[in-house]
Amino acid sequence: MSYSTDVKSIFECEMILLILLGLLSLLAWQLLKKKSTWKGVVPPSPTPHPIFGHIPTLAKLDPRPQYAFHSLAAEFGNLVRLKMGFKFVLLVSGFEEMKEIHGTEITQDRARLDTSNLIYRGTVERKGILFNYGEEWKELRRFTLKSLKDLGFGKNSSEEIILEECREVVNKIKELIEENNGIVNLDKLFNKAALNIVWHLTAGERFDYEDEKMHKLHLFMESFMRIGKDIIGKPLGIFPFLRFFPPFRRVFNNCSNGMKQLRDFISATISDHEATLDPSNPRDYIDIFLINGIENPSLMSNDNLVTCCMDLFVAGSETTSKSLMFALAFMVWHPEIAARVREEIQGVIGERELVRMEDKDHLPFTEATLNEVWRIANVVPLTPPRITTDTLNVGQHEIPESTLIMSNTYTVHMDEAYWGDPQTFRPDRFLLKDEFRPDERNIPFGIGKRRCLGENLARMENFLIFSNLMKHFSFQSVNGKLPELSPEVGFTNGPPPFEMLIRTVN
Repeated sequence: MSYSTDVKSIFECEMILLILLGLLSLLAWQLLKKKSTWKGVVPPSPTPHPIFGHIPTLAKLDPRPQYAFHSLAAEFGNLVRLKMGFKFVLLVSGFEEMKEIHGTEITQDRARLDTSNLIYRGTVERKGILFNYGEEWKELRRFTLKSLKDLGFGKNSSEEIILEECREVVNKIKELIEENNGIVNLDKLFNKAALNIVWHLTAGERFDYEDEKMHKLHLFMESFMRIGKDIIGKPLGIFPFLRFFPPFRRVFNNCSNGMKQLRDFISATISDHEATLDPSNPRDYIDIFLINGIENPSLMSNDNLVTCCMDLFVAGSETTSKSLMFALAFMVWHPEIAARVREEIQGVIGERELVRMEDKDHLPFTEATLNEVWRIANVVPLTPPRITTDTLNVGQHEIPESTLIMSNTYTVHMDEAYWGDPQTFRPDRFLLKDEFRPDERNIPFGIGKRRCLGENLARMENFLIFSNLMKHFSFQSVNGKLPELSPEVGFTNGPPPFEMLIRTVN
C-alpha cells in the first residue's frame, strides 16, 4: 500500500470518528434534555448509562436477552423500568402482570422498529400482520384467520399436508442413516419440512428438499433470524443511523439483501398466481387474497399480500423446526423419557404407518413431553415489543403513553415458586391421573390479544412430526457427547446444531 493510500485511509477513519462523536454528542444532548413523564410509583430500575441507558447493563449480565432480563426480574421484580436509547421500556416478567398487560387494547400496537422494518420490508412503512398495528392489522389478522380456516387450517386437510411431510421426513432420515452410518444432523431437514408445510398452505406448492428453491428459502430464513440476533434490542436496532457505519453497515446490508430476495421470491409467486387465477376456485391463501383484493384494493394491496406471506412464512416455520430440534435434544439427554414416549405410541398405534391427530387423546405422555419441551426450551422467550397508546395502570404503577413493553416468558416458565423444579425436564408435571393436563402458565405461543395466530397449526405440526419420529426411530448421543441445550439466540431460539446416532425401531 502506498503512502498516499495510507494517508487517505487514516483520513477517512478520522472523518468517520468525528461524525460518530458528533452524532453521539447530539444523542447525549437529546437524552439529557428529555424528561420522564412517569408519575406516581415508578417501577424499580438499575442505574442507567448517561447515553446508552441500560444497554451496557444488559450486555454485562448476559448476551442472551432472556437471561439478562431474568436476572433483572430476580433483583428488581416482575415490572422493571429500562431506558433503551430515546425510549423507556417496561420489562414484564410475571404471569399475572403479563396476562393483564397483554389483554388490554392499550398494548396491542407494535412498537416502531425502524431498523427492523427497513430490513424486513425495505421501508419504515408497516404492512402485513407481524409488525403492523391499528385497524389495518386487525382486519388483515381477521381475514387471514378466516382464509386459513376455509383452507382447512387446523383441520383434516392441513393434517394431510403435515402427514405427507412426515412421510418425506421419515424416508429422508432413513436415507441419511444409510449414508452416514446412523450419525445424522437433522437441523436443516426440520427447517425444510416446516417451510414446506407453511408454503403449501400459503402458495399451494411444496419443494423437494434438494430443490434450488428450497435452498433459497432456507437462506432467506437465516437472514430473518439475524434480525432477532443482531438488531432488536441491540444498538443497531435502537439507533437506526448506525446502519451507515461499520461494522453495523455490513450486518444491516446482509440482512436487508436476504429479505429483499425473499420479497422478490414471493412477488414472483404472486405474479404466477395472478396469471392463472380462477376466482371460482381458490387454491391457497394467495388466491383468496387476490380475489378479495378485487373488491377491497386498499386493504388487499400487493404490499400487504407480500408482507402477509412473509409473516406466515417466517413465523410459521422457525418455531416448529427449533421446537423439534429441542425435543430430540431432550430425548437424547433423557433416554428413559424417550422410552416411555415410544412405548406409549407403539401401544396405541401398533403396526399402523403414522400417528394421526385422532390418536392424540390416547397419547397423554407424548403430549405432556411436548409441552415440557415448549416450557423449558423457550423457543420464543421475548415477545416483539409493543407500545402503549394511552396511560396504563398496573397495580400501583402508572405507565405513560408511548412506553415500550417487553415481555419475557422465560421468567414465567422458570418461576421456581410456581413450578418447583423448573430447570428439571419433567413431563409428568403436565399429567393428572395419567391424563394430560394443560397449564395456563405454559405460554410458548404468547398470551393476550396478539397471541400467535398460527398456534393451532404449530401444535398439530409439532405433535405429528415428533410422535412419528419417535414411532420410527431411536435417538442417542454420538460417543457420549450430549447436545448443547443453551440456545443460539435469534428471532427464535434453538439449540446449536448437533449430531445424533439414529436407529430405526420398526
